[in-house]
Amino acid sequence: MSENERAKEQVRRHWAAQAARWSAQQARMASANRAVTEALLEAARVGPGLRVLDLASGAGEPALTLAEAVGPDGRVTATDLVPEMLAGAETLARERGLKNIAFRQADAEALPFPDASFDRVTCRFGVMFFPDLAGALGEARRVLVPGGLVALLVWGPFERNPAHSAAAGTLRRYLPPGADEPPVAGVMFRYAESGLLAAALRAAGFRDVAEEARSLTADFETTADGYWRSRAEPGSQIDQLLTRVPPERRDEAVAAALAALRRYERDGRLVFPAAVNIAAGRR
Repeated sequence: MSENERAKEQVRRHWAAQAARWSAQQARMASANRAVTEALLEAARVGPGLRVLDLASGAGEPALTLAEAVGPDGRVTATDLVPEMLAGAETLARERGLKNIAFRQADAEALPFPDASFDRVTCRFGVMFFPDLAGALGEARRVLVPGGLVALLVWGPFERNPAHSAAAGTLRRYLPPGADEPPVAGVMFRYAESGLLAAALRAAGFRDVAEEARSLTADFETTADGYWRSRAEPGSQIDQLLTRVPPERRDEAVAAALAALRRYERDGRLVFPAAVNIAAGRR
């Protein structure tokens, strides 16, 4: 097995194990990240009647919002490497009565679609998990119509994203020297440095490329304690970090993480700043 395939298999295992939890929390996460999703749709210039391919759709966003935006005359194809993640999204689409969305297990580096099949290709918080970004961007360009747009959104710097850094960053301070990171967590901020995505798009042959660092807000509509309970469920990144903390220091680590989260409580709800990078280019 090649290094590329090993990386994909690690991604498959991680997200297959997380699928049920993410599906259960889909509505809350969609609401919290509404501003992020809207920023991506704006960058992709999504409107009625367009054919959109969404990569790494996960538990359903932004694909479900895209389906609403393109309307009955448009079409969205939601894809993910992990079919278990898509299953929950497909159920949600049926419940919402969305008839203009299809779901397909697909490897972003080898898309099962003909050339020039889509007007837009989007990806929110997914490209950092692609072992071969150049290969995935080549495929995105292939399936776009001439003049079609690709829009990608990733996390900005870790320290400017307290939804991650407040709890996870605090727990990391309690890890013993040499402790390994939970699987997948180490790549989440791979493109946090501004300009990396734009350079990759240009190298893949896209034109009119632009990248923007945006400061948005994520409103989780819950307290710090509620957020902790939802994020620290068995198998989550927080849970995996906590199991690496020496047992005699875990209570102290949890108390410190909760104190860090409470700094972002406003009137009984947790509101985080969110730093993201958004890059777009035209075929």
